[in-house]
Amino acid sequence: MDGILRDLSPFDEDEAIELQLSELSDDDAVPRAVTPPPTLQQFHVFLETAEETAEDTVSILLRLYNGGTPLFTKEAFRDAADQLDRYLEDANSEHTVSLVGLDGTPVHFCFRVGQDVSKGSKLFWPGCKIVTAKPRLDYRGLFQLMSTDSSEPGGLGRAYLPIDIVQETEIRDVKTGELIVPWLMLNHDEVRERFYRDLAFWKRTVPFSHLRWLLGSTGIIHNIKNVVAFGCGTITRLKDQEMHQRSTSQHALMLEVRDYIKKTLGVEVQCFAQDPAYTSIDKQVLGELGITVLDDPRAWLQVENGSVVIAIEPTIPTTEIIADIAKPGVIMMPVPPEEYSPPVWKT
Repeated sequence: MDGILRDLSPFDEDEAIELQLSELSDDDAVPRAVTPPPTLQQFHVFLETAEETAEDTVSILLRLYNGGTPLFTKEAFRDAADQLDRYLEDANSEHTVSLVGLDGTPVHFCFRVGQDVSKGSKLFWPGCKIVTAKPRLDYRGLFQLMSTDSSEPGGLGRAYLPIDIVQETEIRDVKTGELIVPWLMLNHDEVRERFYRDLAFWKRTVPFSHLRWLLGSTGIIHNIKNVVAFGCGTITRLKDQEMHQRSTSQHALMLEVRDYIKKTLGVEVQCFAQDPAYTSIDKQVLGELGITVLDDPRAWLQVENGSVVIAIEPTIPTTEIIADIAKPGVIMMPVPPEEYSPPVWKT
């Protein structure tokens, strides 16, 4: 197999910290408890095609970028998604997903879903086990690619991968194999009730009034084909009301754009959302609201020239991805502070 082989294998054994299940009642402890440390012996490079310095890499990347080579394409998203989906049905077997770098070098990622890696974990709960979960895609913009350090796992070969693959872990019950969500969650009815309550509150705020004014004062809604949102967050957590309200307002943006277009033009538009934080309850409740939840990177395939894209706080290079794959009609995202100037109102 030509190219670079990356083995997403379990982490090395180290001292473990025992946590009690009762600790899950404190949301403040959750991030420390379940965010795995660098758990992967990430990249074992078996073949390197050439000696290359960091300066060479930056020069090549800039030449490719300035020459019009896109960092992200829908074809690459679709190929990665299809490969991952193809292997997930066969758990506990080794699989390989191949991606092609900007330099044309194929990179092969080896992984196993459902592998028990509890012995190597630094954190564990009695009666639970830690297993490898479905790999996810990691997106890297031009600046991140140019900042790749040759001493990092994978070396400079990683600098040509705007789409990378990372394998994460999840907690399951030792006896039943049931997935354990590491924070206290509301049930379906509670989530739905709280969402509608917060939605009603949001509709009485100034941002909502401003949104309605924007939708009514421009002609953009006539060309809208769908609404696609990224990184809106889970709405199932019991604690952290502020986080929940932010998540609710972002999902409410989708619903308001959809409802306004239907009311004004009589046209139905679809809503799509993508966030690795979504739980099964999130997916069920959002589905009942008319929002289709898609696995990464499927939502990117829905972005087109007539889309409304909502990306308030994603941790990926959203603007670079959008610039390469489509020209949406509307993009809703934070304005960098240096680009912001207060609106001037005229009477």
